[in-house]
Amino acid sequence: MKFPYPIRAGASTQWTRADIPVLLATLLASIRQIRQDLPEITDLAEKVAEHHLLELPVLDEIWTMTARLRSRLLAHMDMEERVAYPRIERNCNALDHPESYSYENLGPCFELLQHEHNEIALLLSAIRHAADGFMPPPGACASMRELFRRLEALESTLRHNTELEENVLFPLAIQCENELNRATRTASGMG
Repeated sequence: MKFPYPIRAGASTQWTRADIPVLLATLLASIRQIRQDLPEITDLAEKVAEHHLLELPVLDEIWTMTARLRSRLLAHMDMEERVAYPRIERNCNALDHPESYSYENLGPCFELLQHEHNEIALLLSAIRHAADGFMPPPGACASMRELFRRLEALESTLRHNTELEENVLFPLAIQCENELNRATRTASGMG
């Protein structure tokens, strides 16, 4: 998945809150694609494991970890879609109308998401290790090659999404939250 902007490490100051809708739309489009791909990848991992288990026993482990990854990702993406992204959007939209702002502290939500990002990264690393860096063995069938290709593509997409969230979206959202808190304190005569 290509993003409309290049991901720049530590470059959150080069982005503005006006970019938040684009960032959210980009991440939501990626989530939709991941949701579509996950069942296919898991089914392919099962098929490959069933057909080649005797010649490559590690395929059972790859299938098991892929199923676990699917479960973790679905729960994580639900949290992003139903909780984190709507909160980010509400906070940033409230900057235009701070008098109607209802405070939503994003810090704990982001801490939980970052913890889940770390767990998912560890699981992806274990899959990569078990799959020998996603290098199919010599003479691997087309299904096994496709499985390894799709797992590697999923890993890349998830790495990019995590970088986009943690290095760009989350800092911008916290910046919006801080601006909103200042604006509401000023409007109420407390600042």
